[in-house]
Amino acid sequence: MLKLAQFTQCLLCLVSMMLTGLFALSFSGFSVVDIEQGGGGKAVFIALLFVTLGCCIDIGKYLFWFQRQRSYAYGIISLTLTVFSLLASYAFFISSEFNVIKDVQPTTVEYLAVQQQLASTRQEIAYYESLLNKRLKSAYHQQWQEAEKNTVKIRQLNDELTVLTAKLPDAGLRSAQRQVPATQVFVVVSHVLNSTKETVSNMAYGLLALLLEVSTLGCISLVSALRAEKRCLHDGEDLGAEAVKGHDYDEGLRQKVVELSRDIINGTTPPVLRKIRAAHYGLDIDVIRSILNNLYLAGVLDTDKRKSFKLSKAH
Repeated sequence: MLKLAQFTQCLLCLVSMMLTGLFALSFSGFSVVDIEQGGGGKAVFIALLFVTLGCCIDIGKYLFWFQRQRSYAYGIISLTLTVFSLLASYAFFISSEFNVIKDVQPTTVEYLAVQQQLASTRQEIAYYESLLNKRLKSAYHQQWQEAEKNTVKIRQLNDELTVLTAKLPDAGLRSAQRQVPATQVFVVVSHVLNSTKETVSNMAYGLLALLLEVSTLGCISLVSALRAEKRCLHDGEDLGAEAVKGHDYDEGLRQKVVELSRDIINGTTPPVLRKIRAAHYGLDIDVIRSILNNLYLAGVLDTDKRKSFKLSKAH
C-alpha cells in the first residue's frame, strides 16, 4: 500500500509540475520560429527560466505541505501556492483546447472560402491600383474621369477587404469545434444542461484542476500517514519486546503484547488500564502498565487526567 501511494504521489506531482511549467512556458513566448530565425539561445534561456519557475512553485507547494505540522505559516504558504497551481492548470487546459481548435480551423471549408475571397479582393485592388496609375499618367481628360471611377472602386474593395479580414478569425470556428472531440462533448453536455459550451468547459476544466491538486496533496498526506503508521508499528514491536523483560517469556506472551501495542497505536483500544483489562488481552496488570509507560516514553502517548494516558496528537 505504501509503495502504491508513493508511486501515485510521484505521478500526480509530476503531472502538476508539468502543467504549471507549461503554463509558465506560455508566458515566455517561446516558439520554434525563434530558433529558426537565429534567436534560439535567448528564446531557450527564457523558456527554461519560466519552466524552472513553475516547477519551483510546485516543489515549494509540496515541501511546505509536508512540513505544515511544524507551523501554520507553512500550511498557508502551501495552500497559496496550490491556488496558483490550480489556476495555472485550469488556464493551461483552456488554452490547450483553444490552440487545438485554432489549428483545425484553417482546414475548414468556411475558413478556406474567406481566405480565397481575401486573395481575390487583394488581386482586384492590385489590378485597379495599377490601372489607376496608368490613367493618371495619361494626358487625356477621359482617362482622368475613368481614374476617378477606379478610385471609388478601390475604396469599395478596401471596405470589403476590411470586412473579410474581421470575419476571418471566426470563419469555420464552429466547424473546427465539431472536429475536436473534447469540445464536441462540451457542446453536447451544454445542450443537455441547457447552458453554454463555455460554461460547461470552464466548470469541467476547473473541476479537473481542483481534483488534481486535492489528489496530489491528499497523496502526500497519505504517504506521510502510512510511513508514520509503519514506524509506529515497528516501535510497537520493539516496545512489546521491552515490556516482557523481567517476566516469564514465551512467544504467545510477546504476540499479545505486540497486539495490544498495535491496537493502542492505531486507536482501536484506548490507553486506559481499566478498558484494556476489560478487553481480555490476557496480560498481567504489570505488563499492561509497562506497555503504557513504554509508549509514553516513546512519545506515542501523552498524560491525561486522573493519571491516565491518551494518544499523542503527533500520532
